[in-house]
Amino acid sequence: MKVLWVVVVLAGAWAQQVPPQSAPARRNDSTKKTPESGKLMAVAGAAQQVAIAESAIRNARLNGDADTLAKFLAPGFIATMPTGEVLERGTYLDGIKRAARLYYKIELSEMQVHRFGPYLYVVTAREDVAGKPTANDKDAGNDFSRSFRYTRIWQKQAAGWQAVAYQASEINGK
Repeated sequence: MKVLWVVVVLAGAWAQQVPPQSAPARRNDSTKKTPESGKLMAVAGAAQQVAIAESAIRNARLNGDADTLAKFLAPGFIATMPTGEVLERGTYLDGIKRAARLYYKIELSEMQVHRFGPYLYVVTAREDVAGKPTANDKDAGNDFSRSFRYTRIWQKQAAGWQAVAYQASEINGK
């Protein structure tokens, strides 16, 4: 598990340094030889880039890092929360900035990345979270542990892959 975590962290750091591709994204990963060296070079496909961005969002939320999170949210981002509340990008980020909730864990599983074109992907996943609302949250005081299923829509923007919409529903009885 630690090795996988290191790979994901390194891949996330690498993905943030790679300039956006101008060619349409491929559906699957590919490996190609570079003419100069003849060595094999792995090329991360768009689906992998989106999965790496999902991991970066998870890490930003876990660490309360609104600045990093903002890089992955499109200017028109809309989030529909499990409560039914609809939040625009600024309101969503404000909740992170004021540390309304401190997360002890955010675990993603059952993630699927669905391609709907070269510039549009939809991610579905399960998220198990635990933490504590702070004094800045309406539910302050009680630790929580909940499970959710969510859908996040990703679109290729000039700044790279950015989420344009998010919707989560709580799973009762885990």
